[in-house]
Amino acid sequence: MNNQQMNDPRFPQKPIYGPNAQQKPMYGPNVPVEPTYGPNAAINPAYSQQVYQDTTPLSPWAYAGYMLLFSLPLVGLIMMLIYAFGDGNINLKNFARGFLLLGLIGFVLGLIFGATLVNLFTELL
Repeated sequence: MNNQQMNDPRFPQKPIYGPNAQQKPMYGPNVPVEPTYGPNAAINPAYSQQVYQDTTPLSPWAYAGYMLLFSLPLVGLIMMLIYAFGDGNINLKNFARGFLLLGLIGFVLGLIFGATLVNLFTELL
C-alpha cells in the first residue's frame, strides 16, 4: 500500500471484521465479497422463503381436455379465469392465459367485423 492509499478513506487501515471494526468500506480493494452460491452463501431474507411452483408438463390429452373445457360457454369462461389467475401448475396457468387472450382477440375482431357488416348492409338498404 502506498502513502496515497494510506490516507485515503476508501482503504481502511482497521480490520473490517471483528469487535474493533467501525465501518465497512463502500468500495475499494478491501471490500469483502460475500459468496452468492454454495454452502457459504449469504442468506438474503427476501429470498429465504421462496414459493414453490408446480412445473410439471401437461400431456397432450390434458391440453385437449382443457380446450374442450374452455370451449364450454359459461363454465369454460369461469374455469379459464380460475386457472389463469389462480395458483397451480404454471403450464396450465400460461395455457389458460393464452386461451383467454385468443378469446379476447376473437371477440374484439368479431365486434369489428360485425359492425362493418351492419354498416355495409344499412348502406345497401
